[in-house]
Amino acid sequence: STKKKNGQESIHIWDVDTGICLLEFKDTPNTTLSVTFSNDDNKVVSASSDGTVRIWNSNNGTIILILGQVKNLDSLIGHTSSVLSVKISNDDKKIISGSRDKTIRVWDFNNGNLLHTLKDHIDSVLSVGFNQNCTKIVSGSEDKTIKIWDFNEDSENYTKCILTLDNKNSVYSVEFNHDSAKIASTSADNIFIWNSETGDLLKKIEPSYSYGGFSCVKFNNNSTLIFAGSYSNKIGILKIETGETIFSSSREEQITSIDISNDNTHFICGTGDPYSKFS
Repeated sequence: STKKKNGQESIHIWDVDTGICLLEFKDTPNTTLSVTFSNDDNKVVSASSDGTVRIWNSNNGTIILILGQVKNLDSLIGHTSSVLSVKISNDDKKIISGSRDKTIRVWDFNNGNLLHTLKDHIDSVLSVGFNQNCTKIVSGSEDKTIKIWDFNEDSENYTKCILTLDNKNSVYSVEFNHDSAKIASTSADNIFIWNSETGDLLKKIEPSYSYGGFSCVKFNNNSTLIFAGSYSNKIGILKIETGETIFSSSREEQITSIDISNDNTHFICGTGDPYSKFS
């Protein structure tokens, strides 16, 4: 989560069982709009409204690398507007970022080099994700579409959009499940489950009470639960089969992103609240 003190924002890591804040990352710029753990849980990647992507040491909260910041000849030129979503590939080799500039950028996780820029959306890219073996990318946009991109380096369609789903409304969040067979997306007050190969809609989850619009979504490891954050400041855990909410918590402002550590003992969330408190 993020928290502001005396005009300075920071990122916090929380214990999923106790709700205790374990670590505070300082020196974060402007508003943090997305956060994610690396697969070994030793790093955190964050996206910022200043157009940068940052890599952090999750054990001590220090900055490792800044992507997209222009300071000298060796610096990268990245997104031209706010970065709204970031994800790390499961092999910890690449980062993808989606931006208000309508593009998706692919970065080398180790050295920060910009590898590819994907262009097909006609409005802000609100959410991005890799599939399990990093051969596909999914993106959701304010242009009301979900796009699936070929990211298999041996394919003739490498880095091209191969499937577009018409969502009818802005897509706030997208996520592959762990066997890559399904995609979850959020729009307004509902969560949708899609077949990632055919694009068929498999399930529409309508929660038992209103969350005020889902801003972010994440499958648990066996794809039985959905962790969801909302624009009404709530974090919820829902059963996919029934839509039942089995856990909920409130914050002082909207939840902008959520991720679960790979050992399922911690989750991290980004918010816009000036004084963040887990309850």
